[in-house]
Amino acid sequence: MADSLTSQQPVSPLLRLPLELRKRIYAHVFSGYRITVLWSNTGALRYATLPDSELLFHGSGRLAFNTLIAPTQVCRQMYAETRLLPYKYSTYNVSLIINFTLWMGRLDEALHTTVWEALNESQRLYVQEVRDEHWGGSEDKVVRRWRRAGTAMSA
Repeated sequence: MADSLTSQQPVSPLLRLPLELRKRIYAHVFSGYRITVLWSNTGALRYATLPDSELLFHGSGRLAFNTLIAPTQVCRQMYAETRLLPYKYSTYNVSLIINFTLWMGRLDEALHTTVWEALNESQRLYVQEVRDEHWGGSEDKVVRRWRRAGTAMSA
């Protein structure tokens, strides 16, 4: 499969490095961010991405989530190697727990697992408790409720 990913693309200096070294670089690039899930004016869920340390941006604050995931969209090989990494190496603000739980219900299986594993134990317990309390633990119910809420907010 790696051949099909690279056969039609010029080889970049980054992609010429051994995979283990690229993985270290990717960990550095995608580490140090805190993701908060918010409602937008249109009723859609959106992300606020803040550096864990304001020193990273000299106090400039928020980074657009699209900027954080931009390296994953450079080429097919980068996508294959990095798609989950912004989620794996970020930390999560779950204080807006309903938003976070609804968002978790929309993720594909690989992203859901990656985010779940990135949460600390107390965050997992909190998410599970709220999910069980509000939706009987069913993520299908979470997704249906999110869709109804999104439709109602955009109307």
